Amino acid sequence: MNRWVYYSACEELRFAATFLDRLQKIDNPGDRMSLIAGFIISGYSGMSIRNRKPFNPLLGETFDYISDDGWKYHAEQVSHHPPVSACN
Repeated sequence: MNRWVYYSACEELRFAATFLDRLQKIDNPGDRMSLIAGFIISGYSGMSIRNRKPFNPLLGETFDYISDDGWKYHAEQVSHHPPVSACN
C-alpha cells in the first residue's frame, strides 16, 4: 500500500477544520463567499502537474489519517466496478 496515494485522496479536506474556524469569524457575506471560493479553487492548484494515474485502491483497502489537531479521516474502497469509495 502506498501511503502517499491515500494521503492525496484526503489532501483537499485536511485543512477543512482550519477553514471552518476562520469562516465562522467572518460576518460579511461577500468575504465569506470569497473565502469559500478560494478554498474550493485551491484544490485544483496542483492538478496541472500531477503526472501519476488516478487513485485506484483495491477492494476493501482502507486508509486512516489523524491530523495534528485531531481531525480524523477514514476511507475504504467498497466497490471496484463501478469504483466507489466510502469515507467519513
